[in-house]
Amino acid sequence: YTYSQNNTWIPMAGLAIAAYVLIDETDETKDWAKLSRAVFDRTMLAFATDGYFYESFHYFGFAFRWMIRYFDAHWMATGENLYLPMRSKFNQMKYFAMHSILPDGENVFDFADVGDGSLNRNGTSKRESLYSEYDIIYRFASIYQDAEAQTIGGFLHKNTKLETREPMWAFLNYDTNLKSAPLSQIPLGVYFNDNDTVFWRSGWDKNATAFAFRCAPPEGHHAARLAKQIPDWRQNTGHAQPDANSFIIWAQGKYLTGDTGYLGIKQTDDHNTILVNGRGQEKDGVYEMFKEVSNEKLDKIRIAEVVGNKEYFYVRGEAASGYYGDLGLKKFDRHFLYVSDYFIVWDELETEKPSDFTFMLNADREIKLNGNTADLINQDVTLRVVRVTPNVANSKVVPQLIQARGLPGSVDKGDSEQRGVQLQTTFAEKQTKFEFLHFLQPILTADKTSAPKIEQTEKGLKITWANGDSDEINLRTEKRSVQRKRNGKMLPIMMLSRN
Repeated sequence: YTYSQNNTWIPMAGLAIAAYVLIDETDETKDWAKLSRAVFDRTMLAFATDGYFYESFHYFGFAFRWMIRYFDAHWMATGENLYLPMRSKFNQMKYFAMHSILPDGENVFDFADVGDGSLNRNGTSKRESLYSEYDIIYRFASIYQDAEAQTIGGFLHKNTKLETREPMWAFLNYDTNLKSAPLSQIPLGVYFNDNDTVFWRSGWDKNATAFAFRCAPPEGHHAARLAKQIPDWRQNTGHAQPDANSFIIWAQGKYLTGDTGYLGIKQTDDHNTILVNGRGQEKDGVYEMFKEVSNEKLDKIRIAEVVGNKEYFYVRGEAASGYYGDLGLKKFDRHFLYVSDYFIVWDELETEKPSDFTFMLNADREIKLNGNTADLINQDVTLRVVRVTPNVANSKVVPQLIQARGLPGSVDKGDSEQRGVQLQTTFAEKQTKFEFLHFLQPILTADKTSAPKIEQTEKGLKITWANGDSDEINLRTEKRSVQRKRNGKMLPIMMLSRN
């Protein structure tokens, strides 16, 4: 059975409920009940330890509610409360639900198979709607008497445009006696350390800046290490994608760069990451690309450093082991830094043999190139991208063509469709050691202010703004830091220490 995947939970929940309805009428139903309990026992064991659901936010709502239905029916029929042993695993799922929804309250961080990427955000998708399924979070709030879950359920219910498929269950699950926690108590940053995915935002208002970074095995580290101990577990990672060391940025009310939604065929070049010799992460080009890749290899994909507060955020991902072995990729470390209102993306790459490298960024609408600068334009907001290193490279803008999902049963037989455009920057002079260094800044499209002066230094780079203020960023030593000069005065150093 695919214990950690939706195609098992749904029929097993149905089988169990049928068993409990009919158990006094035929002995066969006892075997149904035993089987479903055994399968869910494995599901509980295999489930991620951090509350993140690898199949996407869409499948969290679509499928996880059936685990809730099973838990409730089983508890009512047998008296066994399965919520109790799962409390530590479910505890952060409320944050997964809250942080997955973008500040506009109608779109989501679309890691893995969810939505139709730019077609959703541009209002041209004709496929199914997105849901928050806030009734699930209300159930957690009631079961665990969790005031934060009550707050998050209420926020999803009243402050977003995403509904639940089953409002009746929200009515039944809502605990009128449980007081909500203050919204200010909900953390603005959360790190899912099993699935090595981080989210950060400046606030819970619609004008907030929000971003996410992911560098993880498809099902997380827990599954990668546990799978070999359970021979009856047939893993299914068809909804996971080759997105190691990728990121999504939302600012000033717009989705500025990120993912491409639900894919019938998984390709590395559908994501904001790197290609080596034009190729990507291992076994891409099919629907379930991770099926033949060893868990030992996948488990080495990880976030190695993460630290942040209200003023900045820094993360470093290590993704080399996720790529085709014959590429000889020894190192792909991506440093992703946010400071106030700009981002630094620094990639360190090393191969066994001379190779060329391609840096990719997706945009929902259009990209304009001007030398080392690319403007990713989404109506009135632009993500200005300045290539600092290498100084000379081949940049181009191409249609972001993906193969969409097909009908159930032939999900890899979908049509080709365009979901925005992509910036591709390739350094064609083959190297064994190479770096990309980019400066990204959200601005209003009407803003004609020149980009700041950006200089590489021994420790990182120096950014000098038009008014004379400057930032000196050290990413090249273990004592990573940001030193800011404002109005001629040096401010205290922000230490980006290991965590």
